[in-house]
Amino acid sequence: MDEVFMTPEINELLQQNYAFISGGHSPKGNLLITFPDCKVEVSLTDDQHKALLSYLVNAALDKDSGTKFSVVIDRRNSNWGVIKGLLHCVFDIYPGTELLEDVYLLQPSGFIQTLKFFFHQSNSIFQNQKLCTLYSLTELYKHVNPSQLTHDFGGELYYNNNDWMKHRQLVELLSQSFCQLNEDLNAATVRMVSGNQSEMTAGQIKGEIETLDGGLEQFKQRVEKSLADAGAEIVQLKTINGETLSSADIPPSSARHVSLVERVVAEMDASLSKYVLQHGKQKTTLERCFRARQFEEENNRWCAILDEHLLFLMNFNPIRDTAEEIKICWSELEKFNALAKDDFCKGEEFYKTWQNFLAEDSEESSVLPANRDLTVNKEEEDEGDDESGKSLIHDNRIEVSCQHYNEQLSLYNDQLQRGIELHSHIEQALKWQREGTEYLARNIPAPDAKKSVYEEEFDDIDIFISSVSFQNLTDNKYNDVMTPSVKVTVDDLIAKLGNILSSCRERRQQLRQLVENHEKMQSKSLVVSLESSVSSDVISATFSEDTDSLTSTEHVTCDSPTSTSSSSSLMSSEGLINNIDKLYLSTKMNREFSQLKPVMQTGTIRRKRGHVIQELIATERIYTSELLSIIEGYLQQFDNPELTGFIPDDLRQKHRILFGNIEDIHKFHAETFLKCLENCEPTLVGKCFTDHKTKFEMYGIYCQNKMQAEHLIEQMGNYTFFQVCQKRLGHRLPLSSYILKPIQRITKYHLLLRELIKMATSQQEKDDLGEAVESMLDVIKYVNNILHQVSITGFHGDLASQGRLLMQGSVDVWVGRRRDKKPDVRSKGHRRHAFLYEKLIMFCKKKEDQQPNEREIYLYKNSLSMSDIGLTEAPKGGDKRGFEIWCQGRTDIWMILAPTEEAKEDWVKEIKRVLFNQYVHHREASRKSVIERQGTSDSGQQKFISLPEH
Repeated sequence: MDEVFMTPEINELLQQNYAFISGGHSPKGNLLITFPDCKVEVSLTDDQHKALLSYLVNAALDKDSGTKFSVVIDRRNSNWGVIKGLLHCVFDIYPGTELLEDVYLLQPSGFIQTLKFFFHQSNSIFQNQKLCTLYSLTELYKHVNPSQLTHDFGGELYYNNNDWMKHRQLVELLSQSFCQLNEDLNAATVRMVSGNQSEMTAGQIKGEIETLDGGLEQFKQRVEKSLADAGAEIVQLKTINGETLSSADIPPSSARHVSLVERVVAEMDASLSKYVLQHGKQKTTLERCFRARQFEEENNRWCAILDEHLLFLMNFNPIRDTAEEIKICWSELEKFNALAKDDFCKGEEFYKTWQNFLAEDSEESSVLPANRDLTVNKEEEDEGDDESGKSLIHDNRIEVSCQHYNEQLSLYNDQLQRGIELHSHIEQALKWQREGTEYLARNIPAPDAKKSVYEEEFDDIDIFISSVSFQNLTDNKYNDVMTPSVKVTVDDLIAKLGNILSSCRERRQQLRQLVENHEKMQSKSLVVSLESSVSSDVISATFSEDTDSLTSTEHVTCDSPTSTSSSSSLMSSEGLINNIDKLYLSTKMNREFSQLKPVMQTGTIRRKRGHVIQELIATERIYTSELLSIIEGYLQQFDNPELTGFIPDDLRQKHRILFGNIEDIHKFHAETFLKCLENCEPTLVGKCFTDHKTKFEMYGIYCQNKMQAEHLIEQMGNYTFFQVCQKRLGHRLPLSSYILKPIQRITKYHLLLRELIKMATSQQEKDDLGEAVESMLDVIKYVNNILHQVSITGFHGDLASQGRLLMQGSVDVWVGRRRDKKPDVRSKGHRRHAFLYEKLIMFCKKKEDQQPNEREIYLYKNSLSMSDIGLTEAPKGGDKRGFEIWCQGRTDIWMILAPTEEAKEDWVKEIKRVLFNQYVHHREASRKSVIERQGTSDSGQQKFISLPEH
């Protein structure tokens, strides 16, 4: 129903009965608007006309049924001026529309008015096709049935203006009540739909449900009251002159109002039903949301409990220095697990209930907040589900926490178990160390000791050597459970056990020789005793008269006394020969042992070499793991969201300066160099270094950041971020100690290689190891040069474009001109620090008044291009430590004095090599230029002499 209400002005106009809607209809079914003949002339303005007509039209208009109007105007007692104004208002209300179909005008009938009509009929208002001018009621009856006209037109239709106004006011009051109720219902519906439950707690949502139910009850009561009022109003509308009529007998004007009231009631009932339906949906949503919020709050409570347990695990460090500390630590972990396990089990049970709820709710709209800061997984609903608008969120923090707890607990138990095993191996190794020390502390049995003493001592030390094995100490599975102090202990223990085993093997070899010597001495004494007991004539007869002895032997019988003598003589000879054979064999074995002695010494050397190589590989593994711990424990933690709050902006922007190219260094050692050492033959260790010499030069890049890194650590070393990382890694030393590891490592390789040279078993192996030592010394020299280069200030060129830095060092410099025979070396030269590049030689002055711990700074003075200089290796009459370089044409001569003759040789050697390489390069470039010119000339000649082919 349109919101058209009776204003006081309209009420006054209606009371004058100037115009009304009686409820009658034209033959075409159009609703009649009647302007009865006014006995008293009423003068209305155009605005009043329009207001009255608009009210009547809108009051009677039914848009659903396509209502049209016909207007009956009775102005038989009026004049044409008033009629003209009224017609203007009527046609202005419906300009160009189809609502107004006919206008029936009963015109004035007097002579003068008829004459005036003759003059007015030419006006456009009277030319309107919808206007029908009539002279009498009889003519009007031809167009409108009298039964549809009121008594004012002689018709039969009952109409009481006062009743109509009273009924209209009742309808409008009811309509206003409905409009207000409908507005409240719509507002409540919008409020229900637009409510943001994502930011409500469970208590707030519960209050919202109670408010929603209370609002529904209030609306029901209001609707019931309105319906009761409407029923009473319908009864009143049907009562005319104190008699209640049936619906078929009531006049059309009252029937119209009854229809309006019934429509209002129907619309009111529909609105309430719609609201009840929306209320049910919203209540269901709120109840689901309330349950979800209860789950969420309970989930947050459990997450807080589990996070507290995880925080304990995060701060828990299972890496300890001693077995006793590990046992205490393990006991604490078991006590903690006994308390925390129950919470995690309950948390998992709650999580399963939570997942069941989400599974049941998966096809409904989302009831969880989409903007909360949770660690969640989202499951998107179907794209066609426009009602939900959000994706159902599955908060899996409890599942992740339980999984992380179990993994971390398992890891800690494994680390503690391996820690116990490691310390057990350490204890066993310490026991072996004590036993080995005790064996070596024993005195070797005296030379006159019994053989059994030697054998017993030999067996004891042999059993000890076979029982010792420190392979478990070098197993990679223990790398992550070693503290720095334990690593030092293990490395020291491995080295000591290696030395003890080497000494024990040498002792065992000495005991073996003593046993063999004892056997040899016993054989000697046996031979001597036999020789003294046998007569020379028997020996002579035995060896000189073979034929007679054989003959006599053949004729001797067993009973003859001679047979006994002959037999004993023969047996004595055979025993003598056998003992001589034993002596010969013993002597032969002794001689063979003396020949095997160098071989046994070679075996000892190989074993010692194996220990050194094993130490090299073991320390290389430790070094690689330490690099990895720096990368994972510090560098990669800059991208860890958990530690973002601990990283200041100034540190975040400079963290690459701290670590340089440490990732490249670790990759080289872990993937290339360590595998080369582990897989190569012992005699080819040197090749591992020489083949990768250029790779080791990446340490120069790392050292370029050394000064800046140390400066940053001095400024930022106490930041909480570094302390958290150190605690997580279990490092006892700060980061500043670990970023020095690469520099310390690169300076130790040549020392181990020199030890291996002492144990080389061939000249080729010595040569390879010597070349490896030179390679590592070159790398150290290159790194040292880089460290000096970063201290150069004042040079405005690009050092990177000057080629490789070949050499640097302090020299004294004199400069002379061409007119001088040579620089005057008697005067004091300038102390300079020279830097030799492939394309440039630079002279700098070392900054004075520097603090002892302050890094050296070199102030740039001048430089010479290597393509513009020549070299005089040994100037006449000069110092043996000096040499000259000069510009082309010898315009300037630079006398350079090195600190020593060896330093001078190094400078000259490098400068000559650069000049020679320049010469070769220039010669090749010239040769290519000549060839290109010749080729161009030949092609030009061919162009002019060639003939076209036919």
